[in-house]
Amino acid sequence: MPYLTQFQEKLNEYDKDACVGLAHEWVSSGQLGLIEFYETILAKAMTGVTSKESNPKHKIWDEHMKTQILRTVLESLYPIVLKKSFQGSDKRVAIVCPEGEYHELGPRVVADYFRILGFNAHFFGNSLPKEEISDLIRSFDFDYVVLSTNNFYNLSALNTTVGIINRDHPEQKIILGGQALVNNHDAIHGNNVFICQNFKELQAVVKGDVK
Repeated sequence: MPYLTQFQEKLNEYDKDACVGLAHEWVSSGQLGLIEFYETILAKAMTGVTSKESNPKHKIWDEHMKTQILRTVLESLYPIVLKKSFQGSDKRVAIVCPEGEYHELGPRVVADYFRILGFNAHFFGNSLPKEEISDLIRSFDFDYVVLSTNNFYNLSALNTTVGIINRDHPEQKIILGGQALVNNHDAIHGNNVFICQNFKELQAVVKGDVK
């Protein structure tokens, strides 16, 4: 049975222990690489947990149960992330969901990607007000700020946030990602902006800042 099918079956049964067990079995044995698991299993499972915006008949309790299972799977893999990460870097990145964006598992995965690449990755969760993001950048020296948006209706807020960062911190490099951007690159306006949707694209953008 294909890996994704096995994982999806256990997720649909709300079997958290089985989902965690499968993830560790596949990654620890080398059947799947860590990035491969993230992008071919976890990301697809996350996309499959449809939201109310895309399916009016969707049950919110179902989304929440599955989201918490996927969060547990993700967090349980962090010791493996540390083993695979480059050490000793002084590079720093902030991973943020703009105001109004509550889907945070995707950017949480991105935090692991940056950790593997050797960055000190700081994940700030969902819906951070735009002025708080500017203050955050002012308070730390970030090499990159990552903004993630899944909901298409939050693209306006995303552009507003990019504009504020450009105004207050004109040299700050910004990376954007999330499902809302998959077919909407032209909807983004701003300077020093890169759009990435997977580990390979992210690695290409930051290659000058990693060992």
